[in-house]
Amino acid sequence: RKAELKSVQQSFELYYQQNGEYPTQGSAGTIQCEGSASSIAWGSPFICDANSYLDKLPKEIKGTTHGEYFYTTNSSGGSVIGYVIYAKLENLNDAENSEGTNYANPLVCLPNPGSYTPPGASTSYNYCVKNP
Repeated sequence: RKAELKSVQQSFELYYQQNGEYPTQGSAGTIQCEGSASSIAWGSPFICDANSYLDKLPKEIKGTTHGEYFYTTNSSGGSVIGYVIYAKLENLNDAENSEGTNYANPLVCLPNPGSYTPPGASTSYNYCVKNP
């Protein structure tokens, strides 16, 4: 999951370079291209205005108890200037898993150790990446 989220972050940086802001937040924590009325679901290609940013966004494995990834944004002056992507790690020994026994690296985007349910989400998460 961490490697998948790194590739999503790289695609968001490319989007930012071309558009001057990050993608907007679609419904249910999905991604939405600026000026588009439809959301891009996790597991779908990340394409905006014929520009391909990622062949396929990651998607949770079918049959797992973990929810989809969840995307939220921070805006200022009508522009998306930051984001957080939430995920659920399975490895409880991972130092960045906020529900894990070895949680030693507090993540700025999670308020406390344990799981966190972002506003608008229907499940809780234990890992996140953000910018800035």
